[in-house]
This record gives sequence, C-alpha cells and structure tokens, in this order.
Amino acid sequence: MAVPALSQSGEQTDPTTGDAASALSKAADTGEQVHIEGLDDEFSTTFANPDGTLTTRISEGQQRVADSDGTYSAVDLALKRSTSGWVPKNSPVHIRISGGGSRTAATMTQADGSKNGVGWPSKLPAPTIRGGVATFRVAAAERLVVSTTATGFTAHVVLTKRSAR
Repeated sequence: MAVPALSQSGEQTDPTTGDAASALSKAADTGEQVHIEGLDDEFSTTFANPDGTLTTRISEGQQRVADSDGTYSAVDLALKRSTSGWVPKNSPVHIRISGGGSRTAATMTQADGSKNGVGWPSKLPAPTIRGGVATFRVAAAERLVVSTTATGFTAHVVLTKRSAR
C-alpha cells in the first residue's frame, strides 16, 4: 500500500499533477525511480516508482537549506572565508569560525539573536582550514579543533604528544 505524499506543511499532495505526474510517467517508461524535486524539503526526498507509488526518504539531519526563491540547495559545511572569519558555504544555522586574533573560536547565532560559542583563554592563531574543520595550533602539542555540523559545531582539544611523566 502506498502512503500519500505530504508537502513540507503536512498537506497531502496530488501525485497526478505537476512534477509528480511526469515523474510517475517517466518511472513507468524507464523502469527506474525518478526524483521529484518539487516534493523535496529540508529533511526529505521523494521518488516516483515504476509501479506507480511514491517513496519518500526522510533524513534525521537536515540535508538541504531553503533558498529565498523557495527552492532547496544541499547543505555544504565546507568553510569559506568571510569578512568576519570563516563560515560554512551553505548551512541551516549561522556559524562563524574565528580567523584568528581573538579568544572566541566559534559562534553560533540563533534565530532569536542569542549566541552560543566556544573560546580559549588566550588569543587564537589563524586556523588551518580543511573542509568543514578549523584547527587552531594553541600550543606546541595542543590543537583546538572546531568542526561544523548541520546543527552547529563541535570543539575538541587534541593533544599531539604524550605528556612527560
């Protein structure tokens, strides 16, 4: 039994109109699943199946970000340079990673304007950036590693040498 497709707002959609109808037709013709972009939202992707049913895959984490025109683009947590440090290329949350010179390593700004962050007791050096990870060399054998996630960031201290006993 096929489950009716629901839009992001929870309204039942009509698979016989628009993108869904053409996708169902194409799936029947090709014998393969066809992606229906018009039914995507931040957490789910819907496909038309060759047997005339729809399959919706729902992700635990946000996979796409709504653009101003109502379309969706993939989450991309790789960091890019900004005027205030480093920011993810396309993230559902507002994160800023320090470019160095301050004691704040990372800040996440909530929708209400409140901020959460992680700092260090002394001014941070410029980080090394690799994808969505910023690594601050805070001491000869210590690294502060900040990683972007779809819900914010994580921060870890990594010791690169065993302590002398």
